[in-house]
Amino acid sequence: MKLLTPLFLIIVSVAGFFLYVDPQYKEIKALKEEEKQYVDALNTSKQAEKIRNDLVDKQNTFSTEELALLDKFLPDHVDNIRLMLDITNLAGQYGLPIKGIQVDGGQVSSSGAIFDDNPFGTLVIRFGTEATYEQFTEFVTELEKSLRLADIKAVAFQANETDDVYQYEITLATYWMKELVNKPTAARQ
Repeated sequence: MKLLTPLFLIIVSVAGFFLYVDPQYKEIKALKEEEKQYVDALNTSKQAEKIRNDLVDKQNTFSTEELALLDKFLPDHVDNIRLMLDITNLAGQYGLPIKGIQVDGGQVSSSGAIFDDNPFGTLVIRFGTEATYEQFTEFVTELEKSLRLADIKAVAFQANETDDVYQYEITLATYWMKELVNKPTAARQ
């Protein structure tokens, strides 16, 4: 009997360790790892909130006129009609007729999140005009100075046999900011 009691206690201790203590230890270890992930996520969230608040504070330092200029430079929506009106008005200053307008693109990603691979949308516009070389270069120079961000992707031209007026086909790309998640708007109110 003296030998059975210690042996029984050892067996109960080993069984208790493997059946209760070890599973509880593993569960606690898993919970500590999960807690670490939550703490990391909370710290990341606090950092993101601080960055957002700093950006809102910076945005609030801009006047409404400066924000309007920024919106014109890189708008937060596609406004191809306004862009074409601006181009038509600019061309009208040099007596250039705008014709054959085609618009391609304007696709926004489905998520619209700030962390997308490309936070910018692209709109490609093609149009034609007739002008002398001097008128065309002046028009392109003014288009380059325009506040709206645009890249001339291609220019094709065809000469007339009778005079020095050329037919130009221009392909222009313009950009906008895709919709941002929790976009700060405090400065515009």
